[in-house]
Amino acid sequence: MILITGGTGMLGAHLLLSLSKGDDRIIATKRKSSDLTSVKNIFNFFEPKEAETLFKKIEWVDADINNPSRLREVMKGVVIVYHTAAIVSFSKKDEKEMILNNREGTANLIDIAIENKVKKFCHVSSVAALEKISDKKFTDEENYWKSDKDKNAYAISKYQSEMEVWRGHEMGLPIVIINPSVILGSGNWQKGSPRFFSTIAKRIYFYTEGGTGFVDVKDCIEAMVQLTSDKNWNEVKGQKFVLNGYNLPYKAIFDNIAKELHVVAPKWKITTSGMKLAYWIEAVLSRLCRRTPKLTKATLKSACNRSYYNGNRIETKIGLQYTPIEQTIHRIAKQYIQEHS
Repeated sequence: MILITGGTGMLGAHLLLSLSKGDDRIIATKRKSSDLTSVKNIFNFFEPKEAETLFKKIEWVDADINNPSRLREVMKGVVIVYHTAAIVSFSKKDEKEMILNNREGTANLIDIAIENKVKKFCHVSSVAALEKISDKKFTDEENYWKSDKDKNAYAISKYQSEMEVWRGHEMGLPIVIINPSVILGSGNWQKGSPRFFSTIAKRIYFYTEGGTGFVDVKDCIEAMVQLTSDKNWNEVKGQKFVLNGYNLPYKAIFDNIAKELHVVAPKWKITTSGMKLAYWIEAVLSRLCRRTPKLTKATLKSACNRSYYNGNRIETKIGLQYTPIEQTIHRIAKQYIQEHS
């Protein structure tokens, strides 16, 4: 029996599609208010003939990872856990809730997994939980977190969550951790990386100087399934792996998305100083209008900086081959067009 937390998220939904093709019993957690539309759209796009049959194999349960008593009910008999659930926000008003939810929710899962003698626990962390060293061009698994100074709340929450997983490891729970960079895939077009596509489709005129690492959601799923396979488990348990296919400036990603969506790509670059000015203007306007700022210090830093990653270790370990970025964007754009035609 397999448990997937965060089944309605982009990564969780693609993982469910992959696992539904097997014979294992699959349980996926969601909130009572969760909308399953984007999950169904993923099933329909990739498996149009079998979508309904595969989707019905998923046992959806309403469960909050911060409700230990409910988790104990759900996790009875579970052998493998894929923990993908997490709040992702760069808004200051969400900081305390996000850190508490991500850390304590993971701690609850770890404690109950230990109680139930779960055999395999795969935790989805993030490259945000790694330390970026200025004199090192690429960040990898050896870049250990040093302090919370200058880190955004999301990064802190992912690091603290990872520490709970390592605690479980020390207590005898068999674990593996993945640290993906920006995951590119289809899903809710108003959240996460899928929003790149809906935003470019509506036409934007500006791009920033920043850049980062990207990885295909299908490569993440392949890595998770392969890492937890009986074939590889003894070789990889107790380890962590950066998942990163390509390091690119945002301009290159935007241009490629615009090409696949048949729209005009952003033409004008906003410099770092220009972004800082925009940040202060937005800060003033949001206070005057009593609304949440659309631009935060975290998003400003991300937009202007270039943070690049080395995802080669997992290639050597299990033979994972990253999908060419052009194929990734072509596939996602095709689904976006199909859903919005």
